[in-house]
Amino acid sequence: MPSGKNKVSFYQNDSKKSAPFQLRLIRSFFGALAKVSPGWAHKIAVKFFFSPRRGKPSADIRPLKKSAHTFYVKVNGKKVTVWSWGNGPVVLMVHGWEGYGLQFRNFIDPLLENGYRVLTFDAPAHGDSGGSQSNLPEFAETIRRIEKTVGHIEAVIGHSMGCAATTLALEEGLKVNAVGLIAGPATIDYIINEYATIFNLPETVIGRLKQTIASLFGRPTTAFAPAAIAPKLSVPAFIIHDRNDVMVNYENAEKLRASWKDARIMLTEGLGHKRILFENFVIDEMIRFIKQPTGFQPDNLAGRFGKVSA
Repeated sequence: MPSGKNKVSFYQNDSKKSAPFQLRLIRSFFGALAKVSPGWAHKIAVKFFFSPRRGKPSADIRPLKKSAHTFYVKVNGKKVTVWSWGNGPVVLMVHGWEGYGLQFRNFIDPLLENGYRVLTFDAPAHGDSGGSQSNLPEFAETIRRIEKTVGHIEAVIGHSMGCAATTLALEEGLKVNAVGLIAGPATIDYIINEYATIFNLPETVIGRLKQTIASLFGRPTTAFAPAAIAPKLSVPAFIIHDRNDVMVNYENAEKLRASWKDARIMLTEGLGHKRILFENFVIDEMIRFIKQPTGFQPDNLAGRFGKVSA
């Protein structure tokens, strides 16, 4: 069983700093290439867009991996690593782009203590899983493949792009009793536009990138938007987002809440995009929601996070 000693070391700074030298070079490269050869700029932008960087997870996750039951699922020929702890109703946790499953490690012990079986995974081309490229539909397919392997999933908790993957999996038939969405985007175009800003892509390249995505997956990027999918869903959702999130701004949460039939929202202060996964109050509220999603309202008694609304 995971030990509480492994719970507190991962606090990443979400603040925006000046771009590192390598990124400044890439921005200059794309800016110049788009003027000379928009076609080549588009091809390279597509490759970058689907090729996540593998981060270096904290060393303190090794005991958690050893304590887990590890199994694998195949998604588009890629071997995906899944970890499982405990017994009981299943709670599946879905990381975001360039993340890894054990970013949710602070959730594990509290969920076990509440009688849940806890699952997480490294998506294709992330962490311990195979592949060099991935995409949103592949994340969603991984969720569905895990459901087929373990049976009914009680609840899914997504972070960042993991939220978009979860809503897409729900549209495609995933059945759960509760959905937790932390720091997720309301639209995929938001993510594409942020990517374009980071890499200094001109409008012509952005437009071609969206056309390529639509061609590859048979639907426009707008059709993948969680806010577009949400009106079709009846499952209760709990949306948590930080006002100081510089990677996915909190207006995404407001937009998603407005489009979801049965959702409530909690806006925190000062936790950013990643640290929010390590705040005890956030974890406690998410578990309280999962245990009783019908009629759930966030608890603002702590009074330290500013606006908390239903």
